[in-house]
Amino acid sequence: MHYGTDAKNLIEVAQSPNRSNPSHPELSFRVRIMKLNSNTTYYYKVESTGATGASDGVSSSVRTFKTQ
Repeated sequence: MHYGTDAKNLIEVAQSPNRSNPSHPELSFRVRIMKLNSNTTYYYKVESTGATGASDGVSSSVRTFKTQ
């Protein structure tokens, strides 16, 4: 996941390894982002990568969240 306070400049990166479970067809992904500023709007984009960590070209649109 790339994120930042400027939608056109998502320079921060949050990563989390994921593990698939054959008994669950869907995956839920979680990342922990530390040291965010309060009362700030952040923009983020989720990107898919292969096993080597290289981008596979699949990504979400830019979304937002706001800290309290």
